[in-house]
Amino acid sequence: MLKGEVPVRLSIVIPTSNKATYIDMVLMSIEKNLNIDNIELLIIDDGSVDNTSEVVLEHKKYLNINYLYQSKAGLS
Repeated sequence: MLKGEVPVRLSIVIPTSNKATYIDMVLMSIEKNLNIDNIELLIIDDGSVDNTSEVVLEHKKYLNINYLYQSKAGLS
């Protein structure tokens, strides 16, 4: 951890596939209702072809998001 960084206290994993509208609502809710300084979001995108990545990148300006895209792998 770098000097001045706030330690992560909560990690939230969000799997998605072609759910841009829902991801947008979830991320807006997190921004409004949680102390975002100590939250890490891991968004795992399973081959979305809608605008999920654009929605996530827009929220990345305000949230600590790690976005992982993979080709359609399905359930693991």
